[in-house]
Amino acid sequence: NLGALVDQLADDVPDRQAWYFFESGERRTFGELREEVNRLANGLAAIGVSPGTHVGVMLPNVPALPLTWLALARIGAVMVPVNVRYTAHELEYVMDDSHASFLVVDTEFLPAVTTLRQRPGFDAGVILHGGDVTGLRSFDAIRAGQEAIYRGPAPETDDLLNIQYTSGTTGLP
Repeated sequence: NLGALVDQLADDVPDRQAWYFFESGERRTFGELREEVNRLANGLAAIGVSPGTHVGVMLPNVPALPLTWLALARIGAVMVPVNVRYTAHELEYVMDDSHASFLVVDTEFLPAVTTLRQRPGFDAGVILHGGDVTGLRSFDAIRAGQEAIYRGPAPETDDLLNIQYTSGTTGLP
């Protein structure tokens, strides 16, 4: 599974660069990546993300996107990538159809979440990246203070990892 792969790389080549986002200049070694993945996985688990939980992820091309994917994989949760160009209607369709109970969203795309946020209790499932909004969980706050070691169960090899939707150019995704 992906968690085991991250662990193996962090053990074998901890100082080798895992990624470089040239737009922001952010770099991570495999050792740093494992710690960040585990902190986020622990934070997500603390708010109720568990094996099999479906989580929508509406993020641009920033380090938080692969970090979230790897943290969800570590837990055994299912990532539902959400096209950042989706309208509120398309987003609502994907969240409902995939049975996603959480949504990680960048502040830039928060207007598309307006309809979902009007549902009773849905704000509890929104995790906001890149800013703070009263009533919404902060992406950074979720991982702050969490352990760099993940102690939860490892997913099985055949556990579902992603539910991928089309762009919806000719209809709903």
